[in-house]
Formats: sequence, C-alpha cells, structure tokens
Amino acid sequence: MKFDFPERTQKPKTGQELSKMYCASCHLYPEPKVLPQHIWKNTLLPEMKNRMGLGDQKSIVSKIGYDEYINLAEKGVYAISPMLSHEEWLLIEKFYIDNSPSTSSPQKTKAENHLQISSVELLKNLDQKQGLTTYFGVHDHQLMTSNVLGQLKVTDLVTKKKHSVQLPSPVVQIKNNSVLCIGGNMNPTQKKLGSLHEFDADFKNQQLIIDKLHRPVDFEHVDLNNDSIKDYLIAEFGNYTGQISVVDGKSKERKIIATNPGARNFVLRDVNNDGQMDFYALTTQARERISLFINDGNANFKETIILDFPPHHGSSFFLLADLNNDGKEELIMANGDNADYSIVKKSFHGIRIFENQKKTWKEVYFFPSYGATSLLEIDLNHDGLTDLVSSSFFVEPEFRKTEQVLYFINEGNFKFKIAHPELPEIRPMTMRLGDANQDNIKEIYLGNFEFQANPDPNYNFIEAVIITPEF
Repeated sequence: MKFDFPERTQKPKTGQELSKMYCASCHLYPEPKVLPQHIWKNTLLPEMKNRMGLGDQKSIVSKIGYDEYINLAEKGVYAISPMLSHEEWLLIEKFYIDNSPSTSSPQKTKAENHLQISSVELLKNLDQKQGLTTYFGVHDHQLMTSNVLGQLKVTDLVTKKKHSVQLPSPVVQIKNNSVLCIGGNMNPTQKKLGSLHEFDADFKNQQLIIDKLHRPVDFEHVDLNNDSIKDYLIAEFGNYTGQISVVDGKSKERKIIATNPGARNFVLRDVNNDGQMDFYALTTQARERISLFINDGNANFKETIILDFPPHHGSSFFLLADLNNDGKEELIMANGDNADYSIVKKSFHGIRIFENQKKTWKEVYFFPSYGATSLLEIDLNHDGLTDLVSSSFFVEPEFRKTEQVLYFINEGNFKFKIAHPELPEIRPMTMRLGDANQDNIKEIYLGNFEFQANPDPNYNFIEAVIITPEF
C-alpha cells in the first residue's frame, strides 16, 4: 500500500474534509458510523497515525525492527515525514470519535435456518493435541491432509495405505500434483518463505518449482503465454505488502502482475473470447476489491477493478456461477474476515451475490453471516439449479452451531432456503468439494483450525470433517 495524497489548493477547515482528503487516498472512504468508537480510538486511529508519519517511530521500530521499518517506508507503507500537521490529525481523530457509535450494530433478522440432515464423519487428531489443519481434500483416489507443522499426510482410498511427506511449511493449496506451502507458521510476516512443489502421481517424490514466495495462499496452473506449457499464477497474500505473480512454466522466471497485499483467490475465464486465459482476482487487504485481468496472450495483463470495497469490509473469498440458468454468471462473495485491527461484530458480514447488469455488477442478494469465510457451488438437491455452501471461520459463538456451515438451496430468482448440517463446534479454515468413492455425489471436506494456548491433554481435537449432504 502506497500513500498518494492529492495536492491541496486550499486548506480544509473540518475533520470531515481532512478525513476525505487523506483517508480516501489509498482505499475507499470509511464512514465513522461503520465501526464502534472504541475500535476507532484504540486500534484504527493509532495505526492510521503511524502510517501517516505522526506516530512514535521508536515504538514502531521496537515492534517490527529497524530494517523492516525502513523497508516498509521505502514501499510507502509508513511515511517517515508527517503527511499532515498534528493539528490536522487531531481534527480527523475528533471527527471519527465524535461521529462513531458506542457499540456495533447487530445483524438484521435472518431468514429461517433449517436443520438439514447430513451424514457427518469426524477425523480426530491423534498425532498432535491441536486441530490445526491447513489443508484437507481429495485428489483422485487420495485423501490429503496438512497441518501447521508442514506434514502432508496421504491416504490411498483404494489400497488404504498411508504415508506422510515433510514439507518446509504448511500446505495451503493442492491442484493436480502441485503443492503450495505458505511459509512460516500461518502468522502474518514480511518474510518470503513460501514455496511451490511438484509431486509425482503417488505424492512421494517432489521437486521445488519456486521458493521465496510471500505468504502464498492460492494458485492456478494454466498456460498464460501460448507456449503450450502451463504456467503458475500465484496469489502472494503477504502482509503489509503482497503481490500477484506469474511463474513461467518453462523458464521458471517470475513476473509481478500486481503489487498489493491480500491477494486471496482467482477465477479463470476467457472473458473476451480471444482464446487467451484471463482471470478475476480478489484482494482482501488495504484497498479491498475484485479485479479483472485481461491477458494480451504473452502473460501481460491489464487490470480493471469491477468491485471496490472499504477496508473494513472483510473480503474473504469469491466465485463465479450461473445461479438463475440465464447463461450468465453471477459473482458470489463471502465477506467475514474479522481479524487485524477491528475485531468486533459486524452487521455487514455475510454472503453477497452480484449480477452483471450491462457491464456493471449490482448486488442483488445479501445474507448476514458473522465471519463468512469460504464458498462452494454445488447442486445439493439435484434439481438442476446451482446451490451454495458457505463456511465461517470467524463465526460468533452464539451462531457456531447454526452458521459455521450454511446451505443456500436455490429456489430461483435469487431466493434461497437456508439450512445447516448438524456439526460439532469447530473452526473451519478450509472447505473443498470431493468425491472419494466416485459415486458422483460430492462430499464437503472441512479442515478444522482450532488452537488452544494450553490444550487439554484429554481433549481429542477434531482434525477434519467430511459432510455428505442428504436431500
């Protein structure tokens, strides 16, 4: 994130005017009313003050280190010199504190949420006394599980044989035989420790494709430059900084496509029907947005922002699917990320559907759901309409039983019957579809990321859950 403040022709007189000048310079403008007063006062405003060069530099350096501070300052994350006067800052601060509510607004009355009978299989974690699963899914006839220790456990569903592979860091994505490791231990970092590996068919032997990735969380393996060799499109989520990169499948050289933190996931499409693979991307930090990247055929991309969100939105995941069988895809997103600087109940967290109306994406559906994290498209009741499944990692405790996983049963015209499976209380960090027994009935694979600072030695943590919806 880089500050790009506009030049002033006259000095604004109010905190509101100043806030619109400075606070909208790197992301959509946040109104004071969207978050409670204590969040502005205790976390957001102090961080904004630091970013604008008015904070205590010694305190920042003691927290992140001098070299890191200088590196981030050079990238525009922190301003070394003040971007505005102390008096101007006090006006901005007063404006936000005076005009923000004392408490957060509750979510509006939700639609009726039915209990839907489902077959549920629990995988207990016998290897370690935590449920810290970073990947869980099925590939062909193999069940894959990974954890924060970087162990990739493989179970052959035909022969029942098991083996494990030690990788440098936790696995966060597997596609075909390519395995992506986030680097480090899942915590935010500026260190570039992520790596991408290519395995053989049995997932026993592997070779390193590329390392020094900045907290990568997703990738696609697809030919982007017309040389008939698949390349790697990588979402390097990062921390203060991040990027979207392409690794050439032949030379293994890396090209930077976009430089923003929070790259989360991709959807591949040939949008303009020119035979070149384009992609949509979700950015979930700083200037939260969904962008379309058009490919010129040589892996050079032009970015167009199609949806822009404020920095408190909590964007977490998106997909494209045709929900009304009109031949055009809708954009569905989950926005429920509730960490970092504003951990509080948010009425605007949930599942949103956007319809493409004359090249403009318009929101046509919203279901409030605290902590909404991930999405799947699946025909749950086999009626020919695409249904949705959502999971919530940051779900509030009082909704954990009924909203940690939700079924959106499509009834047409963007109307849905809401249901949930009966599950134990977990924290589903990952969710994927699979068909382990090849019966053309998809199962839902949930990886549980449940941490306890002082784990109970007698408590059997759930590693993962397999749901077979029954309709």
